[in-house]
Amino acid sequence: MLAIACVANHEEQFRKVMGAKQKAEAKKELTAKRRQLTQAERRIEELDRLFKRIYEDNAYGKLSDSRFQILSDDYEQEELREKLLRLNEEITKQEEQSENLSNTVL
Repeated sequence: MLAIACVANHEEQFRKVMGAKQKAEAKKELTAKRRQLTQAERRIEELDRLFKRIYEDNAYGKLSDSRFQILSDDYEQEELREKLLRLNEEITKQEEQSENLSNTVL
């Protein structure tokens, strides 16, 4: 009961504190997603380089066709590319929400 009365008496201050806390949490989550996005992009680049290398080895006869197929299956990136798209969408959505939150008068 006392907490409710305190919040009611200091509603504006309470809103500011909660808004700041919400912004901080959103910023932290956004930073983590950006980090994951960067890691996924780097991994795709690395896999592209590796795939090119095994392709060239196969073309020059250094790697058998069956071994090439096994390795190329291991370097399949579809799942990683889907994750990349999902992260981009989540980041965009969260940035829009943060922008809306910043523009909202508390």
